[in-house]
Amino acid sequence: MIVTTIYSKTKLLTYKFCHHEPICIERNNDFGDDQNHRACNSEHYSIDYAMLFAAIEFAARAHTGQYRKQTKIPYIVHPLAVAQLLIEAECSDEVAVAGLLHDTVEDSPVTLEDIRSVFGDNVAGLVAGATEPEKVHRWEVRKQHTLDSLAEASHEVLQLICADKLHNIRSIRKDIQQHGEQQVWSRFSRPKDKQKWYFQKMLAGLRVAMDGDKAGSRLLTAFENEVENLFGE
Repeated sequence: MIVTTIYSKTKLLTYKFCHHEPICIERNNDFGDDQNHRACNSEHYSIDYAMLFAAIEFAARAHTGQYRKQTKIPYIVHPLAVAQLLIEAECSDEVAVAGLLHDTVEDSPVTLEDIRSVFGDNVAGLVAGATEPEKVHRWEVRKQHTLDSLAEASHEVLQLICADKLHNIRSIRKDIQQHGEQQVWSRFSRPKDKQKWYFQKMLAGLRVAMDGDKAGSRLLTAFENEVENLFGE
């Protein structure tokens, strides 16, 4: 059994996981007393579902007060969408959990050790594999680091990276349809030609690295379509 307390910017989070058996998630009173979330010994909440819902809560707390670039859309919408893509592609539960947590280390006080303490070594390793270097480094350095890491990454990490980029580019395309290119590209620290370079290099790297990955192929095909739709090549 692991009992872990995490301090976020606003709340105290306490999780208790009884591994390999039905799980009880114990929470402080500030979470409320909704019995749907106190499913200890319920046949409807196996360890996989318990971890998934715990990760949703964990990520929501970590991203409290954050929004998508220059929008009023809460940031938590992005990791939820990434997790949905991974679940629909029939990736493992740990990959889906990592999808929910993948930006917490980059964008909040959460550390990899926090994630390891609560969700285990495998999930922490997946998040680490999808985490960019600190933002003190230039955009080009961080993006090149991600591109260089693809060749050595596991299929699970590649699935996570692909789902992340898929939702990002899909969101950009939809925002352009609604607001126009000038407004949308102005949100980013680098212009459209740099973003085009990055997404096309990412696609090329994923094509090679994900070869033979059945679950990843669905994500990769969708990503290929979005790159073509957005950049016309």
